[in-house]
Amino acid sequence: MKASPPFPTCPKCHGTLRPNIYLFGDGNRFLDAGTAKDNAAYNAWVEYVLSQLSVGKKLVLLEVGCGLRVPNIRRRLEELHSKCPPGTSTFIRINPDYPDNPLLCNPTIAIRDHGLAALRSINDKCSF
Repeated sequence: MKASPPFPTCPKCHGTLRPNIYLFGDGNRFLDAGTAKDNAAYNAWVEYVLSQLSVGKKLVLLEVGCGLRVPNIRRRLEELHSKCPPGTSTFIRINPDYPDNPLLCNPTIAIRDHGLAALRSINDKCSF
């Protein structure tokens, strides 16, 4: 499918509008103030989480259904898991096709299944 005119335009500058999503090859080219603020908030949260691990708390990272085509979430979780001191985090990846395909590090537990089925199975095996 190919887009055809008229394309939506900005009412102020009359430039062509585009969706507020990361497209392949964009890099940081479209990093705006809102995105920078979100990144700063995320980085502050990561630092807080890491500080909690240094006082004996533990972290579970649960990734459900993140594939390889647009691996942004997959990469973020692997980055966070890699920053955690050894033994302080458990990284669980649920994916029906690619549970074992790391970008930066392997998950602690890789589950080859669909998200809801895996979560139901985990719930059934846990005693609360």
